[in-house]
Amino acid sequence: MSLGQIIYTIAEPLTHVPVNIWLPLMFITAPVLVFLGKPTQDWRWLVGRLLLAWVLTYCFINLSLDTSRQMIWTAYQSCQSQFPDGLIQHHSECGEINIADGLSSLFYLYLGWMPALAYLAIWELVWRIRNRRELQYGTFSVAYKWVSAFIMTIGLPITGLILWMVVPIIFRVLRHLIFSGP
Repeated sequence: MSLGQIIYTIAEPLTHVPVNIWLPLMFITAPVLVFLGKPTQDWRWLVGRLLLAWVLTYCFINLSLDTSRQMIWTAYQSCQSQFPDGLIQHHSECGEINIADGLSSLFYLYLGWMPALAYLAIWELVWRIRNRRELQYGTFSVAYKWVSAFIMTIGLPITGLILWMVVPIIFRVLRHLIFSGP
C-alpha cells in the first residue's frame, strides 16, 4: 500500500466523500513557502524554502495523480461488481468510467519536476517583484542567487511552453461550446 493510499484511507472516513486533497495542498503550499522568506533572512532559509516548495509540489502532483487513479479504479470495480460475472468481462454500462493505464503516472513520476518547477517559478517571480527594492540593495549569497536563477531560468520557459500548449486548447473548447448548436 502506497503512502497516498494510506493517507487517503485515513482521511476518507473523516469526509465521507472520496476527495483528492493533494491538488489543493499543492496550490496552497508553494506560495506559502515562497512568501515565508524575507530578503533579510539567512540564505540557507531562502534556499531551503525554494527547494522544499519544489519537492513538496512534485510530491503533491504525484500523490494527486495516484489518488485520482485509485478513485477511478474504485468506481470501475464497484460498477463491475454489480454484474453476476464480477470483474471477468467489461460491461458497456461501465464504459463511461475512463480507466487510466498508468502512463500519466509514469510521465509525472519522471518528468513531474518540470510543472512543479514552472509553478514555483511563477511564485518566485511574484516574490522577487514584491521584494525588488530589498533585492537590489541587499547582499545575497551565491547559493541563493544560483538556486533562484535556476528556478527562474528553467521554470519560466517551461511555464511559457505549458501556456503555449494549453491556452489554444482552452480557446478551441470554448469556441466549440459557444458556437456549437443545440
